Parts: sequence; structure tokens; C-alpha cells
Amino acid sequence: MRYIYFLSVIIATSFVLILTACKNSSEPSETTGSIQGTVRSAGPENNTTIFPAYIFMEDSLLAITDSQGNYHIAGMISGTWSLTCSALGYRDSVKAVTVRTDKITAVDFYLSSDTIKVKLYGEFQDLLIFNNATQAKPEMEDWDPEQIYMGVTGATMHPMGMQRDLPERRVYLGDSLMTICDAWGQYWFEIQRGTYPFRGTCDGYKDDTRTIKLSTVNKNYLNFFLVQE
Repeated sequence: MRYIYFLSVIIATSFVLILTACKNSSEPSETTGSIQGTVRSAGPENNTTIFPAYIFMEDSLLAITDSQGNYHIAGMISGTWSLTCSALGYRDSVKAVTVRTDKITAVDFYLSSDTIKVKLYGEFQDLLIFNNATQAKPEMEDWDPEQIYMGVTGATMHPMGMQRDLPERRVYLGDSLMTICDAWGQYWFEIQRGTYPFRGTCDGYKDDTRTIKLSTVNKNYLNFFLVQE
């Protein structure tokens, strides 16, 4: 009987250990590190720091430099990532950066000045009205930004379409006002080519921030979709 008792205890203990091991092995072990550095202008004047400069991974804005041109990105998953650094008046710089667990990776960017300008077009849409319109007109879900700008969505934020007065609809880059929409809820302006996080605002609505890489090959369109507060 004593032998059977000890055998039962051993089996039960082993079963618990197996379950614990399986649970631990099934849970992903996420390892992270950090990236930090400085953004400067390239060339003989490379002691000039740039503020603001923007650090992106694809369309995600990861960091903005401080007044000293420094940036810090914490909680980056370990691995090799492609980062883009941009700033107004400078050409984008792209680097492959390897992040290691519990390490700080130092990455400085040096941006070359750029004077080539492009035009950016867009308009403001009420997101709720736009979503309702796609229910009646499903093909609108596949419209690209140019089609939305050129087409009739029924959701464009202008007084005639919404049958009420609207506050100014503004486009910002950081804290800089780039332009104000016309009476039809549309805008356009010239800016140096590059990658930027533009922000659309209208009193009574939540801000909408969207990233775009401006091209010299095709026309550039960026529409904002705002939700009432």
C-alpha cells in the first residue's frame, strides 16, 4: 500500500510539472530593447541638430526629436527593423537597425537638405457618414485616396453637404499650421517631398493623424476621416 501511495504522489507531481512546462512553453516570450540617437544635418554643417525630425517604422510614427535633436524609442521588439527618418526641408534617410534584448542601440541620422517640392491634395470626411455611405455603395470601400477626393462620397465636411456651419478644418504638421480647407472641405499646398505625419483638426471632432510619403512621380492625396466628440 505504501508503494502505491508514493507512486501516486510521484505521478501527480510529474503531471503538475508537465502542465506547468507546457503552459510556460506556450506563452510567447517577448524580448525588447531600445533605440536612441541624434538627428543632424549632413555635410560640413553636420553639427546642426534637427528639430522636429520624425522616426517611422513603415506608417507608424515611433518618435519625434526634442529641441536638442535627440530621440529615444523604448520597448522595441528584438530583431532587425527598417526605420525612416524625415524632417521638413530634408531628404528622408532609411536605416536597417538591429535591436537586441535589454540593450540600447545607438543610431544617429544625418539628413541632406532638399528643396524639391510636391503638391498634396485632400479633403475632410465625416467618418460616421462615410461608413454609412459605404453600406449603400459598397464599391466605395475600395476607393483610393484620389477617388475619394475626386468623387462624391456624401461625407465631405462642407456646410452645404452637412447642412450646417462648420468650424475651420485645418491641417497641421506638428505644431505648424500648413493650410485651412476651402468652403468645400478640400485643401492643397506645396511642401518638400518626404515622409510626414499630418494632423487634421476641426472643433467638435477628434483629431485624425495620418502618415504619407510624398512622391514626385504621382499626385499625392491624403484625406482625413474625423469622428465627432
